[in-house]
Amino acid sequence: MLFRYFQYILIFLIFGTRPVLYKYIVPYIQVESMILISGVFYLILAIFYVYFTKPTKLIQDIRTMNKTPSLHVALWLTAMLGLIATHFYLDLLKDSTAFLLTAILSAYPLVTAAAGYLFLNEVITRKQLVGMLVIIVGVVILNLDDFDY
Repeated sequence: MLFRYFQYILIFLIFGTRPVLYKYIVPYIQVESMILISGVFYLILAIFYVYFTKPTKLIQDIRTMNKTPSLHVALWLTAMLGLIATHFYLDLLKDSTAFLLTAILSAYPLVTAAAGYLFLNEVITRKQLVGMLVIIVGVVILNLDDFDY
């Protein structure tokens, strides 16, 4: 259980740091180049990761995907949406502060909740609805021009 909390904290720190690094890079390198170079790095790291962890699991997963073609479509769609979102994010980051852009885009759980409800039959509880309202209010406050931060 302690390791699980460590994972949460590590993800929190990584996702919190990435926008600052992106903001540092984006004035020097074109968005398309950043995506391509990052993609090459991801590929190299993924090959090493799979090779040194569980290569037999990869083969098993490929067999599972081949039995269920919709998994191929879902995986490609996820990759394509990630590419599109990353492109627009980096493009917006050129003219925004890393904090404000990330804070506004952190409202994406609203879309996740709606998609989960519509496509996965997930239940949205009252507690989650209250959380969604808090997110909406937070985004509105961050976008008020005359609000003193």
